[in-house]
Amino acid sequence: MNLDSLINLNFWFDFSPEPFLAWNFKFLELAFAVLILFGIIAKIVVIVKKKDFIAAQVAKKLAGPFLTMGVLGFLLLLMDFERAVFLSSRFWYAAWFLVFLSWLAIIVINLVKKLPARRRELDEAERLKKWLPKKK
Repeated sequence: MNLDSLINLNFWFDFSPEPFLAWNFKFLELAFAVLILFGIIAKIVVIVKKKDFIAAQVAKKLAGPFLTMGVLGFLLLLMDFERAVFLSSRFWYAAWFLVFLSWLAIIVINLVKKLPARRRELDEAERLKKWLPKKK
């Protein structure tokens, strides 16, 4: 595969493309496995970091896209391996990539907008909490 083929529409919309080369297939397997691993790590961070609200929220928001897109990526590889006529087309990888990027962009924008305000609320609650009476 060269760069000229990436510009060619026949490469992207061929409904029964040639299967990936072995090293391309292994690279995609590794990339999708890393996404799933990041999703599992994010789920573990949510469980372990319950006290740290910000870290738990970021991990909770990122776990879904990583796990979902990793599994969908493996399904795309399965379709390519099985040479399914329509489902092995290359435009599915482009669609997968665009969905993944837009999903991450929405999450990052949402976190950048809402997390600082939530952090200030938590800091203010901690500041006021020290003046409240404690149980004896």
